[in-house]
Amino acid sequence: MGRFLLLLLCIVGVACSTTPREASTPPPPPMFRIVTWNLYYEPRPAEQIATAIRAIDADVVCLQETNPPWEAVLREGLTMDYPHMFFNHDGGTAILSRLPLVDVVPHRSPLGYNGAITANIATPLGKVRVVNVHLHPAFEKGGGPTVASIVRGAGQEHIQELEAYVPHADGDERLVVLGDFNEEHDEGLKWLERRGLRDVLREAHPRGATFTQRLGPRGMFVVNLQLDHVLVGSGLRAKRVTIGEAAGSDHRPVVADVVFEWGA
Repeated sequence: MGRFLLLLLCIVGVACSTTPREASTPPPPPMFRIVTWNLYYEPRPAEQIATAIRAIDADVVCLQETNPPWEAVLREGLTMDYPHMFFNHDGGTAILSRLPLVDVVPHRSPLGYNGAITANIATPLGKVRVVNVHLHPAFEKGGGPTVASIVRGAGQEHIQELEAYVPHADGDERLVVLGDFNEEHDEGLKWLERRGLRDVLREAHPRGATFTQRLGPRGMFVVNLQLDHVLVGSGLRAKRVTIGEAAGSDHRPVVADVVFEWGA
Protein backbone atom coordinates (compact mmCIF):
# COMPACT_ATOMS: atom_id res chain seq x y z
CA MET A 1 0.00 0.00 0.00
CA GLY A 2 2.83 2.38 0.90
CA ARG A 3 4.54 1.74 -2.43
CA PHE A 4 1.27 2.40 -4.27
CA LEU A 5 0.81 5.77 -2.56
CA LEU A 6 4.42 6.68 -3.31
CA LEU A 7 3.97 5.78 -6.97
CA LEU A 8 0.73 7.79 -7.14
CA LEU A 9 2.39 10.85 -5.66
CA CYS A 10 5.22 10.60 -8.17
CA ILE A 11 2.78 10.42 -11.09
CA VAL A 12 0.84 13.46 -9.82
CA GLY A 13 4.09 15.38 -9.31
CA VAL A 14 5.29 14.69 -12.85
CA ALA A 15 1.92 15.66 -14.30
CA CYS A 16 1.90 18.93 -12.42
CA SER A 17 5.47 19.77 -13.39
CA THR A 18 4.79 19.18 -17.08
CA THR A 19 1.61 21.26 -17.26
CA PRO A 20 2.34 24.02 -19.82
CA ARG A 21 2.25 27.54 -18.49
CA GLU A 22 0.02 30.08 -20.14
CA ALA A 23 2.01 32.19 -22.59
CA SER A 24 2.22 35.77 -21.38
CA THR A 25 0.83 38.33 -23.81
CA PRO A 26 3.46 40.93 -24.69
CA PRO A 27 2.41 44.48 -23.96
CA PRO A 28 1.45 46.63 -26.96
CA PRO A 29 4.27 48.82 -28.28
CA PRO A 30 4.31 52.44 -27.09
CA MET A 31 2.26 54.61 -29.40
CA PHE A 32 1.32 58.23 -29.85
CA ARG A 33 -1.41 59.72 -32.04
CA ILE A 34 -0.67 62.77 -34.16
CA VAL A 35 -2.98 64.76 -36.43
CA THR A 36 -2.46 67.44 -39.06
CA TRP A 37 -5.32 69.75 -39.97
CA ASN A 38 -5.59 72.96 -41.98
CA LEU A 39 -8.37 74.74 -40.10
CA TYR A 40 -9.02 77.53 -42.64
CA TYR A 41 -8.24 81.07 -41.50
CA GLU A 42 -11.75 82.07 -40.43
CA PRO A 43 -12.28 80.89 -36.82
CA ARG A 44 -15.40 78.96 -35.88
CA PRO A 45 -17.08 78.74 -32.44
CA ALA A 46 -14.72 77.49 -29.73
CA GLU A 47 -16.95 74.63 -28.63
CA GLN A 48 -17.45 73.39 -32.20
CA ILE A 49 -13.76 73.08 -32.99
CA ALA A 50 -12.87 71.89 -29.46
CA THR A 51 -15.41 69.07 -29.78
CA ALA A 52 -14.00 68.08 -33.19
CA ILE A 53 -10.39 68.01 -31.93
CA ARG A 54 -11.31 66.16 -28.72
CA ALA A 55 -13.07 63.50 -30.79
CA ILE A 56 -9.82 62.81 -32.67
CA ASP A 57 -8.15 62.15 -29.29
CA ALA A 58 -4.64 62.93 -30.56
CA ASP A 59 -1.61 63.41 -28.32
CA VAL A 60 -0.15 66.00 -30.70
CA VAL A 61 -2.23 68.34 -32.89
CA CYS A 62 -0.49 70.15 -35.77
CA LEU A 63 -2.53 72.96 -37.32
CA GLN A 64 -2.21 75.26 -40.31
CA GLU A 65 -3.88 78.57 -41.23
CA THR A 66 -4.01 79.71 -37.62
CA ASN A 67 -3.90 83.36 -36.53
CA PRO A 68 -4.44 85.38 -33.32
CA PRO A 69 -8.25 84.94 -33.40
CA TRP A 70 -7.75 81.19 -33.83
CA GLU A 71 -5.31 81.16 -30.89
CA ALA A 72 -7.94 82.77 -28.67
CA VAL A 73 -10.54 80.20 -29.74
CA LEU A 74 -8.23 77.23 -29.23
CA ARG A 75 -6.93 78.38 -25.86
CA GLU A 76 -10.49 78.97 -24.68
CA GLY A 77 -11.68 75.53 -25.74
CA LEU A 78 -8.67 73.24 -25.34
CA THR A 79 -6.18 74.48 -22.72
CA MET A 80 -7.29 71.81 -20.24
CA ASP A 81 -6.85 69.09 -22.89
CA TYR A 82 -3.60 70.39 -24.36
CA PRO A 83 -1.48 72.20 -21.76
CA HIS A 84 1.44 72.67 -24.19
CA MET A 85 0.62 75.08 -27.03
CA PHE A 86 2.78 77.02 -29.45
CA PHE A 87 1.56 79.43 -32.15
CA ASN A 88 3.65 80.77 -35.02
CA HIS A 89 1.60 83.70 -36.28
CA ASP A 90 4.33 84.72 -38.71
CA GLY A 91 3.83 81.42 -40.54
CA GLY A 92 0.21 80.55 -39.66
CA THR A 93 1.00 77.26 -37.88
CA ALA A 94 0.45 75.86 -34.40
CA ILE A 95 1.16 72.79 -32.26
CA LEU A 96 -1.10 71.67 -29.41
CA SER A 97 0.26 68.84 -27.29
CA ARG A 98 -0.50 66.72 -24.25
CA LEU A 99 3.22 65.95 -24.16
CA PRO A 100 6.01 68.42 -23.36
CA LEU A 101 7.40 70.47 -26.25
CA VAL A 102 11.17 71.10 -26.28
CA ASP A 103 13.40 73.16 -28.57
CA VAL A 104 10.47 74.75 -30.41
CA VAL A 105 11.49 76.83 -33.43
CA PRO A 106 9.05 78.86 -35.57
CA HIS A 107 9.86 79.34 -39.25
CA ARG A 108 8.76 81.82 -41.87
CA SER A 109 8.92 80.48 -45.40
CA PRO A 110 12.03 81.67 -47.27
CA LEU A 111 9.57 82.45 -50.07
CA GLY A 112 7.62 84.77 -47.78
CA TYR A 113 4.38 82.77 -47.72
CA ASN A 114 3.20 80.48 -44.87
CA GLY A 115 5.73 78.74 -42.59
CA ALA A 116 6.45 75.88 -40.20
CA ILE A 117 7.21 74.85 -36.62
CA THR A 118 9.87 72.34 -35.57
CA ALA A 119 9.80 70.82 -32.09
CA ASN A 120 11.07 67.88 -30.10
CA ILE A 121 8.26 66.07 -28.31
CA ALA A 122 8.69 63.80 -25.28
CA THR A 123 6.56 60.83 -26.35
CA PRO A 124 6.20 57.31 -24.86
CA LEU A 125 8.72 56.32 -27.57
CA GLY A 126 11.27 58.83 -26.34
CA LYS A 127 12.12 62.07 -28.10
CA VAL A 128 10.51 62.48 -31.53
CA ARG A 129 11.18 65.44 -33.80
CA VAL A 130 8.02 66.88 -35.36
CA VAL A 131 8.00 69.35 -38.25
CA ASN A 132 4.61 70.95 -38.93
CA VAL A 133 4.69 72.57 -42.38
CA HIS A 134 2.44 74.67 -44.57
CA LEU A 135 4.20 74.85 -47.91
CA HIS A 136 3.24 77.72 -50.16
CA PRO A 137 0.87 76.98 -53.06
CA ALA A 138 1.96 77.41 -56.66
CA PHE A 139 0.78 80.74 -58.11
CA GLU A 140 -0.59 81.64 -61.49
CA LYS A 141 1.52 84.18 -63.35
CA GLY A 142 0.53 87.62 -62.16
CA GLY A 143 -2.07 86.19 -59.75
CA GLY A 144 -2.68 84.00 -56.74
CA PRO A 145 -3.02 80.24 -56.24
CA THR A 146 -5.69 78.30 -58.11
CA VAL A 147 -6.65 74.63 -58.19
CA ALA A 148 -4.93 74.36 -61.58
CA SER A 149 -1.67 75.88 -60.30
CA ILE A 150 -1.69 73.63 -57.22
CA VAL A 151 -2.18 70.56 -59.40
CA ARG A 152 0.78 71.64 -61.57
CA GLY A 153 2.86 71.92 -58.39
CA ALA A 154 5.45 74.34 -57.06
CA GLY A 155 8.42 72.17 -57.99
CA GLN A 156 11.80 73.31 -56.70
CA GLU A 157 10.25 75.97 -54.48
CA HIS A 158 8.91 73.30 -52.10
CA ILE A 159 12.38 71.79 -51.89
CA GLN A 160 13.75 75.22 -50.99
CA GLU A 161 11.25 75.47 -48.11
CA LEU A 162 11.89 71.95 -46.83
CA GLU A 163 15.67 72.48 -46.91
CA ALA A 164 15.08 75.39 -44.52
CA TYR A 165 12.73 73.45 -42.21
CA VAL A 166 14.34 69.98 -42.26
CA PRO A 167 18.03 70.50 -43.12
CA HIS A 168 19.10 67.20 -41.52
CA ALA A 169 16.36 64.82 -42.66
CA ASP A 170 18.87 62.16 -43.76
CA GLY A 171 19.29 59.54 -41.07
CA ASP A 172 16.86 61.15 -38.61
CA GLU A 173 14.99 57.97 -37.68
CA ARG A 174 12.54 59.47 -35.20
CA LEU A 175 11.23 62.23 -37.41
CA VAL A 176 7.67 63.13 -38.42
CA VAL A 177 7.09 65.74 -41.14
CA LEU A 178 3.44 66.55 -41.66
CA GLY A 179 1.07 69.31 -42.67
CA ASP A 180 -0.44 71.00 -45.70
CA PHE A 181 2.07 70.42 -48.51
CA ASN A 182 -0.07 72.02 -51.24
CA GLU A 183 0.95 69.16 -53.53
CA GLU A 184 -0.28 65.63 -54.17
CA HIS A 185 3.08 64.02 -54.98
CA ASP A 186 5.44 66.59 -56.41
CA GLU A 187 9.04 67.62 -55.80
CA GLY A 188 8.68 68.38 -52.07
CA LEU A 189 7.37 64.95 -51.12
CA LYS A 190 9.83 63.21 -53.44
CA TRP A 191 12.69 65.15 -51.82
CA LEU A 192 11.69 63.81 -48.38
CA GLU A 193 11.21 60.29 -49.71
CA ARG A 194 14.72 60.32 -51.17
CA ARG A 195 15.93 61.00 -47.63
CA GLY A 196 14.26 57.90 -46.27
CA LEU A 197 10.89 59.21 -45.11
CA ARG A 198 7.66 57.37 -46.00
CA ASP A 199 4.34 59.03 -46.79
CA VAL A 200 2.12 56.86 -44.58
CA LEU A 201 -1.11 58.54 -45.74
CA ARG A 202 -0.34 57.84 -49.37
CA GLU A 203 0.55 54.24 -48.50
CA ALA A 204 -2.70 53.68 -46.59
CA HIS A 205 -5.06 55.76 -48.76
CA PRO A 206 -3.52 56.36 -52.23
CA ARG A 207 -6.63 58.18 -53.45
CA GLY A 208 -7.79 59.60 -50.14
CA ALA A 209 -8.79 63.25 -50.61
CA THR A 210 -7.91 65.72 -47.87
CA PHE A 211 -8.95 68.92 -49.68
CA THR A 212 -12.23 69.72 -51.42
CA GLN A 213 -13.18 72.79 -53.41
CA ARG A 214 -16.35 73.52 -55.36
CA LEU A 215 -16.00 75.41 -58.63
CA GLY A 216 -18.28 76.79 -61.32
CA PRO A 217 -21.88 78.00 -61.11
CA ARG A 218 -23.42 77.03 -57.78
CA GLY A 219 -20.38 74.89 -57.02
CA MET A 220 -21.44 72.23 -59.47
CA PHE A 221 -17.86 71.01 -60.05
CA VAL A 222 -16.12 69.36 -57.11
CA VAL A 223 -12.33 69.05 -56.96
CA ASN A 224 -10.82 66.55 -54.50
CA LEU A 225 -7.06 66.52 -53.90
CA GLN A 226 -4.63 64.91 -51.45
CA LEU A 227 -2.69 67.95 -50.25
CA ASP A 228 -2.10 67.01 -46.61
CA HIS A 229 0.45 64.34 -45.72
CA VAL A 230 2.22 62.56 -42.85
CA LEU A 231 5.77 61.27 -43.42
CA VAL A 232 7.80 59.29 -40.88
CA GLY A 233 11.47 58.37 -40.57
CA SER A 234 12.83 54.83 -40.62
CA GLY A 235 12.64 54.47 -36.84
CA LEU A 236 8.87 54.92 -36.82
CA ARG A 237 5.87 53.35 -38.52
CA ALA A 238 2.19 54.15 -38.67
CA LYS A 239 -0.02 51.49 -37.14
CA ARG A 240 -3.15 53.18 -38.47
CA VAL A 241 -3.89 56.23 -40.66
CA THR A 242 -7.35 57.77 -41.10
CA ILE A 243 -8.89 60.82 -42.76
CA GLY A 244 -11.46 62.66 -40.64
CA GLU A 245 -14.32 65.05 -41.31
CA ALA A 246 -13.74 68.62 -42.48
CA ALA A 247 -15.95 70.22 -39.79
CA GLY A 248 -16.24 73.54 -41.64
CA SER A 249 -12.76 73.64 -43.20
CA ASP A 250 -11.84 72.98 -46.84
CA HIS A 251 -9.31 70.41 -45.53
CA ARG A 252 -9.86 67.18 -43.64
CA PRO A 253 -7.69 66.13 -40.71
CA VAL A 254 -5.20 63.29 -41.23
CA VAL A 255 -4.68 61.13 -38.13
CA ALA A 256 -1.76 58.72 -37.65
CA ASP A 257 -1.10 56.28 -34.80
CA VAL A 258 2.71 56.11 -34.68
CA VAL A 259 4.77 53.34 -33.08
CA PHE A 260 8.49 52.67 -32.75
CA GLU A 261 9.98 50.43 -35.44
CA TRP A 262 11.78 47.81 -33.36
CA GLY A 263 15.22 46.92 -34.63
CA ALA A 264 15.58 50.13 -36.62
